Amino acid sequence: MRRLTSPAFLVGTPFAIATIRVLAHIRRPYVTVWDQALTEIWIRDVGRHAVTLGPYSRFGWFHPGPLLYYLLALPYRLSGARSSGLVLGAVLVNGATAVAIVTVTNRRGGRRLARWTVVALLLYLRVLGPILLHDVWNPYVTILPCLLFVLLLWSFACGDRWALPFAAAVASFLVQSHVGYLPVVAAGGATTVAVTAWSIHRGTDDSSWGDTRRPVLVAAVVGLVLWIPSIIEQLRHSPGNLTRIARFTSAHGFEQPWHALRDLWVSDTGAFAASLVGRHPKVGLDGADYFSNWPALVTVVVLALGLVLAIRHRVHDAIALGIFAIVFALSAMFAISHIVGGAFEYIHKWATLTGFFGFFLGGWMLCTLAWESERWSKRFDGVLAAIVGDRDVAAFVAPGSRRIAHPDGISIFVSPAAP
Repeated sequence: MRRLTSPAFLVGTPFAIATIRVLAHIRRPYVTVWDQALTEIWIRDVGRHAVTLGPYSRFGWFHPGPLLYYLLALPYRLSGARSSGLVLGAVLVNGATAVAIVTVTNRRGGRRLARWTVVALLLYLRVLGPILLHDVWNPYVTILPCLLFVLLLWSFACGDRWALPFAAAVASFLVQSHVGYLPVVAAGGATTVAVTAWSIHRGTDDSSWGDTRRPVLVAAVVGLVLWIPSIIEQLRHSPGNLTRIARFTSAHGFEQPWHALRDLWVSDTGAFAASLVGRHPKVGLDGADYFSNWPALVTVVVLALGLVLAIRHRVHDAIALGIFAIVFALSAMFAISHIVGGAFEYIHKWATLTGFFGFFLGGWMLCTLAWESERWSKRFDGVLAAIVGDRDVAAFVAPGSRRIAHPDGISIFVSPAAP
């Protein structure tokens, strides 16, 4: 019974159900279109031709690397090279990432923090909606890995030094799949160095700089190996793809006006809070989603409350997480400010993690203060089981016969369960 209520089992159950449903309908007709079709073409080439480029960008270059294609190639082959294998791959990637997220928090904060992670993560699935969790489109399949990346850096900075090689692998996946994550990865790396130095100086963990040498070396090797295809492409062509990305980036600065950036910040920061009360965004003429101001303000208050409680009770891991959350929010806005053209919702959907971090930290601190007795701990296991068993949660994770509205105004089926 204890295994059935373990945090990793609870968060993995909805994804396991989704996997079973996909496999049950794996032979049904399913046709990919647009970016998903391009993704399938590149996945088919894995193992047959040299695949050295990432997803195509509408600006005439490709995202830095092909790691997304390599990752999805195995489930695609196991499905018999069917298009529905892409759905299977997306569910497996998101499910494995969710379990990894809970595992990281369990290592840092024990079973209590892992339980709260399950609750917060399942609630965040409502922000993402039913489509994103089984879509291989690079703006969507990278959202949960982005959350995992930040938590891995946080875990490393707080003393779990061998989290760094895993963070290097996830960072490579993020940047190769979508170059828009580069500011978050760079800012996260700089924050990790600063927080690690602070932790060692204050003696908040038992490690030292000497303990970081081997993990850093392994992380460097992991990163180098994962970037070999991109390096080969860069050396074989003139100009290489990385050069074209650099030229495009240097030619564009802050593209979004301040009023639009403010609206986008309010929308992304408040998405988590708004979803808790069933509020839905308004879609603007530019295709972006907008909320009223109050969800973003509530998120800021909850994050601030969590930081104050962490500082007052000297919970150093929570203080570090608050720092990472603030840096993530700032780097996300920096990345969004550089979006060229319309800031469509799908481009910056990952920035809704700002709201997740705010409520995650605030909830963690409140739980730490409230759940001091074993009686409350046992009751919380029942609450977790009820959340996972909720039909709304299952519907949001397990794919069904649903449609998604494309920015061009066309509706398409996105599930192999569709007739």
